[in-house]
Amino acid sequence: MYLFYAGYNELDPKIAEEFMGFSTQTAEVFFKSFLKQYLETDDFSEYESTVKKAALFAYVRLIGQIRKKSELSDKDREAVSRLEEKIRDNLEAI
Repeated sequence: MYLFYAGYNELDPKIAEEFMGFSTQTAEVFFKSFLKQYLETDDFSEYESTVKKAALFAYVRLIGQIRKKSELSDKDREAVSRLEEKIRDNLEAI
């Protein structure tokens, strides 16, 4: 779920808006609400921990999707670099 409601927004908000059919703000509100209900908690630290773990999987998947292309554009390489940095940051935080 993180991939669709947050990951694409981080990469390019237009992707999420076109794919999901609603704004990035709506996606964020929905994801936060859903995850809190799913976890049955309002504990911010538990929520953040879960989001960081979910983000790792989403970032790896996004990199895989980008690298499937036969040729990467400068924009693609920049996106992969940003995602790799986000992975490193999240690994340090977990």
